Amino acid sequence: MHKFRFSKKIAAAACLAVLMIVLYAGMLWAGGGDPGTAADPLVTRSFVEKYVNEKIGESAGQWIIEEIKPGGVFKGGSGTEVVLRSGKATCVDPSTSGILDITNGGNVVDGQKVPSNHLLVIPRNDGRGFKADTPVIIMYKGSGAVEY
Repeated sequence: MHKFRFSKKIAAAACLAVLMIVLYAGMLWAGGGDPGTAADPLVTRSFVEKYVNEKIGESAGQWIIEEIKPGGVFKGGSGTEVVLRSGKATCVDPSTSGILDITNGGNVVDGQKVPSNHLLVIPRNDGRGFKADTPVIIMYKGSGAVEY
């Protein structure tokens, strides 16, 4: 009977040893490659920023500040976002569809006053924009040009 208990202890120790070896081998296999290699690709913030800037350019997504004198007409390209920060301006819209006012959930149509501090989106590159009635300061993302 004493022999049977001794065998039980040996079997338990052997199972524990096998389990430890399997767990250790699994950890070694899971941590397989060196960081930064194909086996373990490590992507850093600087890599992502460099990649994005190469693909879409440095100025993409940045707000551009523009001061426009009275009588100047700002015409935005397709998808241009515009915010009138100061001054008064009137919508210019040859298509009569309007400029989308994201803040208000409506449209600013030709001849209507442009609201200050509203996010406006110019949907197409067809001459939509606004004319400065007084000196204005705008912020815009995307393409745009001022004509006098």
